[in-house]
Amino acid sequence: MNKKITETVTNTLGTQQDEVLSRRTFLRGTLMVGCSLLVSAALYRSAPVLADTGVKKLAQSGVKYQSHPNGTSKCSGCVNFIAASGSCKLVEGKIGPDGWCMLWSKKT
Repeated sequence: MNKKITETVTNTLGTQQDEVLSRRTFLRGTLMVGCSLLVSAALYRSAPVLADTGVKKLAQSGVKYQSHPNGTSKCSGCVNFIAASGSCKLVEGKIGPDGWCMLWSKKT
């Protein structure tokens, strides 16, 4: 009742051969895939989502938002800043026109 799982492997000479995949290697790989799916799902659910657009916004602390400009770069000159509502397309919360964050991108 000892089942063998094999995979085709190409060796350094370019010929293909079957190698036995151990149960431990198979289970370890399965465990890693399962854990990565669980972590991805947990991170996806923890991000805030805008109900009407489905866009996830990032926390101000995560993008190092500051209420003062970084040199000549400030939110009012960024493509993501929405002046009418004092908000940003990418960052959650109230955003001032003189603020700045790592996601700043100059308006063209």
